[in-house]
Amino acid sequence: MSETVILWLILHLAACLVHLVFMGMVIPCRLRRCWQVVLLAAGIALFHLPKLIWGDHSTPTDIFRLLRAPSILVAVPVLFFAGPLWKRLLVNLLLFSGQFIGAMLAVFLLRGPYQIQDTNGVIFTFTQSAVYLAVGLFGTILVDSGVVILARTMQARRFSMVYLPVLFILASLFGTFYAYISAPGALFWCACILLSGISIVCLLYYVVSLEKKAELEEELQNIHYTRELEQAHYRTIQERREELARIRHDFNNQLAAVRLLIQSGDEKDAGSMLRQLGDDIAATREEPYCSVPVINAVLTEKAAMCESEGIRLEIQLDLPHVLTIHPLHLCRIFANLLDNAAKAARFTAAPAITLSSAMAGDYLFIKTINPSLPPVKPGKGHGYGSKILKQLAAKYDGSYQVSYEDGIFTAVVTLLLEQPTN
Repeated sequence: MSETVILWLILHLAACLVHLVFMGMVIPCRLRRCWQVVLLAAGIALFHLPKLIWGDHSTPTDIFRLLRAPSILVAVPVLFFAGPLWKRLLVNLLLFSGQFIGAMLAVFLLRGPYQIQDTNGVIFTFTQSAVYLAVGLFGTILVDSGVVILARTMQARRFSMVYLPVLFILASLFGTFYAYISAPGALFWCACILLSGISIVCLLYYVVSLEKKAELEEELQNIHYTRELEQAHYRTIQERREELARIRHDFNNQLAAVRLLIQSGDEKDAGSMLRQLGDDIAATREEPYCSVPVINAVLTEKAAMCESEGIRLEIQLDLPHVLTIHPLHLCRIFANLLDNAAKAARFTAAPAITLSSAMAGDYLFIKTINPSLPPVKPGKGHGYGSKILKQLAAKYDGSYQVSYEDGIFTAVVTLLLEQPTN
C-alpha cells in the first residue's frame, strides 16, 4: 500500500472523526468511550479503501459506494445517536454535506497553483494529495462548524455571542488560505491575521472566565458543604443538651422510683435503673471548659478526637459569662480552629495543640498553637476552614491571622464583642 493511499485513509479517518464529534455536539451520542468513536470513524473511513486501491470505476468501488450511502446517512444516526429520528437524520445529512463542500472548496482553491482538477482516484503526487486533503478537511470543519452553530442556536432559540469568535477565527483562517494561494495582496492577508488574533484573544478571555467561574462554583459548593456539616454538628450538640435536660427533668421521678424499689426489696431492678440512668448521663457528659455550653460541647468532642489520634490538647480559656456571638458561629470558630490544628499536628513527631483565649478591651482573642510541617504557602491557612474563619472574623469586625516560625504554626481569631454587623 503506497504512502499516498495511507495518507488518504488517515485524513478520511480525521474527516469521519470530525463528523462524529460535531454531530455529538448537537445530538446525544450513545458511544460513551473515545475509543468507540475512533473505531466507528475507522469503520466509515474503510469504505474509501476500494476506491484508493482499484480506482473510481471498479466493481469493488461501486459495491462499497452503494453500501456507503445508507451506512453513513441512515445506520450511523439511527444506531449510534439518540433523540428524534428526523433530527438525527437531518443533522447527519447536513454534516455529511460538509465533506462535499469541503472537497469542492479544495478544488476551487487549489485548481490554479497545484493543478488539481477533480477528486477521482488518488490525486497525482503525495504533495498534491496532502495539500488537497488538508484544505478539504478545513473546508469540512468550516461548514460543519456553521451547521453546529445554527443547530445550537435553533435549539436555544437565541444566538450566543460566544460563537462570534469561533466564526471570526474560521473566516480569518479561510482568508489566510485564500491569501496564501491566490495572493490577493498583503493588506488582505494582514486583515485576516489581525481578525484571527483578536478572535483568539476574545475566545481565550471567555475560556479563562469559564475556568474562574467553575473554580468559584466549586469553592462555593465546598463552603456550603462545610457549613452544612457544621450546622449538623451544632444540631447534634443541641440534641445532646436537650437529652441531658430531659434526663435532669426526669431525675427526681426516677430517683423516687428507685427509692420505692429499694423499700419493696427489689434491689435488682433498682440497680438496673441506676445503671441505665448513669449510662444516659455519661453519654451527654461535657467537660466544664468554660461557662458557655456550646463551647463546652465542641471542645468535649474535639478533645475525644485528639485523644483518639494521639494529640495532646491543652485548653486555657478566659471567656466572659455572656458572649454576644451567635452560638452557631462559636461552634464553627472553635471547630475549624481545632480541625486545622489537628490536621497539621498529626504529621509531626510530638503532636500537641494549645488552645487559649483572652480578652483585651472589647475584643476576644482565640488562639491555637501547634507544631506543623512547613506549609506549602507560608503565611497561608488551611483551605476552606481558614476562609470560613476569615468570614466569621470579618462579620464581628475582627480578623484571622496565621504565622509559621521554627516549626510552630499559630492561628489567631479576633472578635469584637458587640452585635454582628449585617
